[in-house]
Amino acid sequence: MGMLVHGNALLALAAAVLWGGGDFSGGMGVKRAGGSMESALRVILLSHCMSFSVLMLLAWLRGDAFPHGAALVWGVVAGVTAGVSLACFYIALSRGRWELRPR
Repeated sequence: MGMLVHGNALLALAAAVLWGGGDFSGGMGVKRAGGSMESALRVILLSHCMSFSVLMLLAWLRGDAFPHGAALVWGVVAGVTAGVSLACFYIALSRGRWELRPR
């Protein structure tokens, strides 16, 4: 049981580091691309296309069926909502100041 808890804690830590790293690099990418809504959408579109490609490849390799009906509609709605909210988040990150030293 103790080994399982340690494994879960390591997975949670890895997920937090990857998620935070993705948010930070997305905000920096938008900042370097200009900090506008257009640049945020470009960064998000590129990252969503890459993620979708990897997930489709993994699903194909596993032999999973493509969703249809209500599951597909909910997935598309969730993806669009996530993209819009991520664009707002990345624009906010790109407009903020980040320094190692306190003022």
